[in-house]
Amino acid sequence: VENAALAEAVQERGAAYTAATGVAVEVRVYEPSAEPLAGGEETPTDLLSALLLDGIDGAADIYLGPHTWVLPLAEAGLAEPVSLAAELEDSIVGAVSPRGFALGVPVAVNGIVQVRNRALMPEAPASVETIPCPEADRCLLLPADGDADIHYPFLVALGGYLFGPDPNVGYDTDDLGVDSDEAIAGATILATLISGGTVDAVTDEAAGIADFAAGGAALLWVRASGLAAVEASGMDLAVESLPTIGGNPPVTAFRVLTAYVNPFGAAKSEAVEFATEWLGDINGSAAIALATGTAPVWPEAAN
Repeated sequence: VENAALAEAVQERGAAYTAATGVAVEVRVYEPSAEPLAGGEETPTDLLSALLLDGIDGAADIYLGPHTWVLPLAEAGLAEPVSLAAELEDSIVGAVSPRGFALGVPVAVNGIVQVRNRALMPEAPASVETIPCPEADRCLLLPADGDADIHYPFLVALGGYLFGPDPNVGYDTDDLGVDSDEAIAGATILATLISGGTVDAVTDEAAGIADFAAGGAALLWVRASGLAAVEASGMDLAVESLPTIGGNPPVTAFRVLTAYVNPFGAAKSEAVEFATEWLGDINGSAAIALATGTAPVWPEAAN
């Protein structure tokens, strides 16, 4: 895994798995080595690059990361096919299933939500075009910090797209739709809101969240994992879905935290069992979502 909070949640599930099966589970946070790789290259700073470059001695039986890893891991032969529960949402299953075959176990979902300061805006706006600007420095903060997902709802609002479809892998990276008439129309809505002062597309995510938590704006669009920093302010907040854009319901991008099983691992069968029945099950998904500030992949677990 790549962070301590996730490691702790996985370790707790591992302890339960060990108690039930007698199979020990060791959880490690990836930390780049100070030593260069055998070929002289610097050690990769992120886990995916390390896996793809074979830069880890004795790679783990399971590695956890976003669903966007599934294609590069599949191309490198580093993702074992798994069977998923039929009750999971199609969009979540599709995110980890290039060519229609699941190559990872969905564990938790991190998507974009709207946070509203009730003191500055008592009612949720029905559309972005009709956001009533209160007595605040700004109306709506979009702290992108290089994250295109924050702006994605505008890109697709009027029928635009980022990547075109590919029936084999789900999307075609050679088919970019950002210059389509529909995408440009959606982006124009965002540009109009920025120029009119309704939206502040701040570039620093942490600073934007801190500004909102200090009462500097009425609305904030942020990933679910950023909610903890906002909720710590103690303000009267509402966490809700995004308003309509261009008269259409919002479509938001999401990241699915995924457990990938190493097909060359020493304990592959146990790894598949742990990933599917202890990390991606209802209890595991709920525990990991709670620890990481995201949402479980099972709707029942969120109730």
